[in-house]
Amino acid sequence: MTIASPDSTLIGIVAKAITLRERLAGMLMLDITTNHPAQNEQNINARLQRWVDSAAKGDVTKFARRLAWDRLTVAAVRPWLGDVHWPIGTPLPRGAG
Repeated sequence: MTIASPDSTLIGIVAKAITLRERLAGMLMLDITTNHPAQNEQNINARLQRWVDSAAKGDVTKFARRLAWDRLTVAAVRPWLGDVHWPIGTPLPRGAG
């Protein structure tokens, strides 16, 4: 059993708290080496569905239009709803420590 250091626990919390805009700006990296791709895909689908439901009352067309206002597409944001990690050596945001 591996016990996570306090730093790694904090990094995990910060990575999960980063907004989509911050993710798209490159503050995090996609975890393309995920050990559980099927679970990651399920998480992405569930998060996307909750987002569509809350932002557009379940209307996918309306949701896509809303994303377009920010020059985004579902295809562009979809991977960022899955597993991500904090880049090694990158300082945490102010207020995170």
